[in-house]
Amino acid sequence: MAVSTQNQAFNAQLFFYKHIIKKDFGDNSNTLRAKSRPYIPVVLSREEVHSILERLTYPNNLIVKLLYGCGLRMFECLNLRVNNFNFDAGILTIHDG
Repeated sequence: MAVSTQNQAFNAQLFFYKHIIKKDFGDNSNTLRAKSRPYIPVVLSREEVHSILERLTYPNNLIVKLLYGCGLRMFECLNLRVNNFNFDAGILTIHDG
């Protein structure tokens, strides 16, 4: 069961006892409450990214470099056309992103 669901059920019981049946729930300072785990993102180091990119061959390396370097989604990358690139200004324009 999710942490938020457990805490919501506990708070519903507290509310029920306090406001509906007007009884003391008792000392709940020692009550074990559900705690969420901290979110630890999985991130590759620069060396790991470089190691992956050097093992790829054309055209896959170009696609992966655009996905990683420009932050493109797969759909956006696969729908790129030559007219999306402005080589003089160094600009990539994404339509319908």
